[in-house]
Amino acid sequence: MTKHGIASAINFGLLVGTAIGILVPAFVDNKSLTQIIVSLFEPELTQSFLLKWLILIIFILCLYIFVLERMYKNTPITLISTGIDIDFIKNDGSEVRVRRTQLLRANQLNVSAYFMKASATSPSGRIPKANIHAQIYCDDRNFNSSLRIFGRESGQLNIFHRFGGALPYSWYLCLIPAVLMNHDHDKMPSFFRRRIAQRKFEHVYIDEYNVEFPCIAFTAEKYPQKNLSITIDFNGLNPKVIEVWRVKNNVVIDMNYKKENGSDVVKIFVSKLQEETIRIMWKPPGAGRELIENGS
Repeated sequence: MTKHGIASAINFGLLVGTAIGILVPAFVDNKSLTQIIVSLFEPELTQSFLLKWLILIIFILCLYIFVLERMYKNTPITLISTGIDIDFIKNDGSEVRVRRTQLLRANQLNVSAYFMKASATSPSGRIPKANIHAQIYCDDRNFNSSLRIFGRESGQLNIFHRFGGALPYSWYLCLIPAVLMNHDHDKMPSFFRRRIAQRKFEHVYIDEYNVEFPCIAFTAEKYPQKNLSITIDFNGLNPKVIEVWRVKNNVVIDMNYKKENGSDVVKIFVSKLQEETIRIMWKPPGAGRELIENGS
């Protein structure tokens, strides 16, 4: 049995034992559950009172660990944060570079790759495989990562980023909610940097956004994207109209965005995206308002 298996067995044993300890008065002293709960808030400087609270605290901690284990059973990795930078290399949209920076925490052993899809949907759009790059870094170990790419450049690409080894895993790190972790890898304490991996990914779209109805879309399926920040530098395109939609099933929510004064930089933030799509649409200079209203 692995160390994680032993720890899980001990935790389950403590969970059952403390649950029995809490319920014993119901059978021995013939007390109801309400009376047991009320007795916890009747302070006494006795060993029995202190023992009740000790058992309750251990029970809550073990229950917390047990729930997390069940939750992470089908969630082998947590995306602590994802930053997406979109740069219009050519301001007509004919060449656009997309860079992702993600912080990954393994919730299980043997997490050795990351899978994603990238699609070119316009008639002449494509994603050159030669311009796809990825790397992963962690203070605890050196990775020799590689990419396996399947599909057509002018259609959908299935991209597997093989790490060349498993991500570091610590069961006790999974007990810390991701919201409490710093989203800047360099500002994390060294304890976290040894166990949290930073993944960087880059690809380029050619002739994808120099079209009549330009739209950038990001979709999160069942796997949640947490702390998602999107920064778009239109590089002088200066779009007059920008719309951001959050689409979930049949529902569309208009989203706010920030635009830096005197620049073409647009920023969008989403705390959590799951089974949803973010659609970012804009009106190129010279186009009418109906471009977005009648666009695809």
